[in-house]
Amino acid sequence: MSESGLDRAVVATGVVEGDPLAGLAVVEAAMPVPGTDEVVVEVEAAALNHHDLWTLQGVGSVAHRFPVVLGSDGAGRGKVLYPLVPCCDPERCHGCRVGNASLCRRLTLLGEGRDGTMAPLVAVPAAHVLDAPANLTPVEASCLPSAWLTAWSMLREAEVSPGATVLVTGATGGVGVAALQLGAALGARMVAQVRRPDVANALEALGAEQVVTVEDDAKRVHGGEFDVVLESVGEETWAQSLRALRPGGTVVVAGATSGADPPADLRRVFWRRLRIIGVSMGSLHELQDLLRFVEVRDIHPAVAAVYPVAAATEAFAHLLRGSVLGKIVLEL
Repeated sequence: MSESGLDRAVVATGVVEGDPLAGLAVVEAAMPVPGTDEVVVEVEAAALNHHDLWTLQGVGSVAHRFPVVLGSDGAGRGKVLYPLVPCCDPERCHGCRVGNASLCRRLTLLGEGRDGTMAPLVAVPAAHVLDAPANLTPVEASCLPSAWLTAWSMLREAEVSPGATVLVTGATGGVGVAALQLGAALGARMVAQVRRPDVANALEALGAEQVVTVEDDAKRVHGGEFDVVLESVGEETWAQSLRALRPGGTVVVAGATSGADPPADLRRVFWRRLRIIGVSMGSLHELQDLLRFVEVRDIHPAVAAVYPVAAATEAFAHLLRGSVLGKIVLEL
């Protein structure tokens, strides 16, 4: 129950062309109705993601129905919620057959095909309710299910080990900041690539050993090649990311904010035996591993700002403006 005595939810009411925030509303929360094998969970904090902005623009993996409660990331009462909801059709879906929701062909997320976490109560599959790290507050724990899970999956897919050199493109984004914090905890030498050099000190405090800009030749400034590049920018940085890798190096792709169709440079890929791996969030088991790692290493996700649910429009405007180091979180 909120301090005002009224439980509120943040919903997307529809798509308003050219103004995503015009479709955002804070309304009286409804009681969720759980489906088969689902439970209702209390939410104390919900982190914002760009995916929420995409929903407000009608962009997503499934046809949208409005109104829909926003939010894929949530935590409360010592629990963290896994945000991916698979089709649960193992006969026709490889991802469901192998138990990896991130490989489901008809995957949806909380806050997209069904009501999400920006409400005091949410219905989720019972198996998707996990114990939160004991060292984190609900606000901190709510940061983990999307951006942090993606960063963790990228590092694990690349088999990053102590001493590995890792270049992080888009290092000021949610995934980039998480990658710096997690990679440093793994013992890797993390290099952040950014547009604005004025954030260098803040990124170094989060785990970056070095900060370079997109105008720099990252390999030259760093003084050597990289074992791994974590790529989320796309066209603007792709050519430099491939050039920065040592022979046999790995680039892990989890986004394409500047464009999705850069020149492939296939000769470099096969001649230098580069590995290119795609990552989209991660499995339930990977989130469980991440939660354990964060607790054992006492890692605290960077939180840029916390807003009350009544100020949801201001929180989303903050996200739209960019220049955010860490996650923006709503308290329910």
